[in-house]
Amino acid sequence: MIRLLRKIRHQLLSEKSYSLYLLYASGEIFLVVVGILFALQIDNRNETKKIKNEELGILVNLRNDLYEAKIESSRLIDEETKSRNYLISALTINSTIEGMLLSSNSDSIFREIIWNLVVDAPVINSYSDIKYTGKTGLIMNQKIRQRFTNLELSINSLHSQIADRLHVQQLRIDYIAANEINFVRITAILHPELMMDQEAENDYLLLLGNQKIRNLLAIKLELTDEVIRNRLQLDDDINNQIKLKDEERLD
Repeated sequence: MIRLLRKIRHQLLSEKSYSLYLLYASGEIFLVVVGILFALQIDNRNETKKIKNEELGILVNLRNDLYEAKIESSRLIDEETKSRNYLISALTINSTIEGMLLSSNSDSIFREIIWNLVVDAPVINSYSDIKYTGKTGLIMNQKIRQRFTNLELSINSLHSQIADRLHVQQLRIDYIAANEINFVRITAILHPELMMDQEAENDYLLLLGNQKIRNLLAIKLELTDEVIRNRLQLDDDINNQIKLKDEERLD
């Protein structure tokens, strides 16, 4: 093909057919330009396909992490609710909690009331990865990007509330453990090798009648309510993001 074009070009020049040569040259230039544009188009298509495949991989990873975060969120809400119910029972001192605190399992029950604290939060590792590698722009769906921003704000808010409650626990609630009860008996729940024969038993019903202790537990209840509200908000955000992601074709 190239030899044929050269032959035509040489023939036109030898015959001094300049007008035809110019026409031929224009055509040759046109073919070259068309070839370049065609090559660029193929290259653009390949690049677009590459970006689309990378976006698809990101969305699949995000979807999987969201489902795992949803399971973890539900578990943590259940744990928080359990702790909240123990605190309410302790402050109301109803017949149920009285029976529990007079039973042989009283140390375990009081440990739940005073010591138990849920500090974990759901994580979405794949979102953190694409954020810190600057790849969030690969997600073309603007709603998905915005929802992840909202999700990140909810997670940060939850961490802040958990930190506040932990701070109060360490400064105030732990006072009860150090000064008002025989904490060795509670420690023995996790360390059965400890000998309890010489350890004084705790009168938990008497302790729950102490106004200072009741006030500290009420503070813990208020903070727990706030943490639960944040957990429920985060759970809603996760569910909404899952619904939006399921609308995307990821297969």
